[in-house]
Amino acid sequence: MKIITSFFTHKKKAVSTKLQGPFIIARPRKLVFFLCCSFAINAVADEQTRQQQNATPLNLGLIPHLSTSLMIKKYGNLINYLENQLKRPVIINTAPNYKAYVQRCTEGKFDLYMTAPHMAVYHEKHHQHTRLAKFSNELRSVISVRENSPYKTINDLKGKIVSAADPLAVNTLNGEVTLKNSGLNIEKDIDINYTPSMNNALFLLANNKSEAAISGLPVYNILIKSGKLKQPLRILKKSSSIPHMMFMTPQRTSETDIAAFKNALLNIHENETGNAFLSNVPFGTLVNITDEDITDLDLMQKLLKLRLKE
Repeated sequence: MKIITSFFTHKKKAVSTKLQGPFIIARPRKLVFFLCCSFAINAVADEQTRQQQNATPLNLGLIPHLSTSLMIKKYGNLINYLENQLKRPVIINTAPNYKAYVQRCTEGKFDLYMTAPHMAVYHEKHHQHTRLAKFSNELRSVISVRENSPYKTINDLKGKIVSAADPLAVNTLNGEVTLKNSGLNIEKDIDINYTPSMNNALFLLANNKSEAAISGLPVYNILIKSGKLKQPLRILKKSSSIPHMMFMTPQRTSETDIAAFKNALLNIHENETGNAFLSNVPFGTLVNITDEDITDLDLMQKLLKLRLKE
């Protein structure tokens, strides 16, 4: 799937100026100066537009956690912001699933890409990709059950079916780590039913197709409030918090571009269009990725590496 989005269409508003005879006669030099300035400003704007349109397009990778229509809706302002800051047209690229997306990132298909935190650490450790920025909020997985179910602890799920999203998804892996830390062997004690999305995992639970579900906490809260589930759910266990999604760039990227990308991302909150994007996604603002973030995600990037071989 490939989405090409460009926002380099500049609409010029027609300005109606009513000049009366006495004004023209009294201030001919000011009028000439005004017209010269107008021509100069338009010439500069036209030249900037030509430079932007002739610039090498930026291939931006977005992890396929949303449908195409939602991706355009959620990330439109980000594209607009990056085009304006980097003076380059932006092409959005993604993949049909997480595994294909990881492979495309590995191959350097994107100049700049947004990915799950454990995937970002994987690419830094194994492919020397460069970290740029992360969203400031933290991620947390939840293991939920039906409200009227008899389960009180994680160990009560032994021998049960647990629905979850893609096995490479960070919320799925974080949920599995939580099950393991609570005393369950995820290979022997439970049967995990992987589905295309966290929404599906929760719908399966509400429709009595599983006994528990792993999802991200924000998705859980959104579905609970939506009233779309057939029966109420409750949280049995919350995972520990981990860093949010991250922006990375491949090893081939020049130092000049790395600096430009990082500057644009870390200053996004100072721009009106950038703030419009941030207010439309529940991720927080963009901040630096720390060494501690990388250490905290080491276990999950190792699990990711094992699953990529399956």
